[in-house]
Amino acid sequence: MKNDGEINHAIERVLQYVVEDAGYEIKIAISSTFASLFFQQMHDELQYLWENLNRQFGIRTYRDIEYFNDRLEQIKVFGHESHRIFLYGAGIRGRDCLAMCKVLDIIPKGFLVTDSSTNQSDVDGIPIISIEHYVPNDSDGIIITVGKTYQAEIVRELEKRGITGYMIF
Repeated sequence: MKNDGEINHAIERVLQYVVEDAGYEIKIAISSTFASLFFQQMHDELQYLWENLNRQFGIRTYRDIEYFNDRLEQIKVFGHESHRIFLYGAGIRGRDCLAMCKVLDIIPKGFLVTDSSTNQSDVDGIPIISIEHYVPNDSDGIIITVGKTYQAEIVRELEKRGITGYMIF
């Protein structure tokens, strides 16, 4: 067969519609070898898709897809209300939030952490700052990006320091 897009490809694809128009059903029969190869190809393509969704948008799960637009809107509104944005937590959720911030052209000024004993000084060029060294500004916004286990503790720490401009990711 010639290159894709030729008339023979159109004829090949129109057969299904002709058969259905005549009142018949279409059934597909494939060998187990072909099915195995097809499913492996689908697996590889889905893995590639998930890796790109994660890297570019911070989407890791189906649930993340469901809440993506709502989270994006929350970050957008919060980002416009704040002069500087900081992400509290430099783990996986912090990186996911960073990816969403980048979609909105919001570049956080830093990742705040409670325990700065790590040897890592930045995430994607954004500095990691111990909460002990953070100097708050009234127009700062902090997005808490840690899991539920530590959220209440971080909220108490921020409020103890007089910081009320925060949201939970």
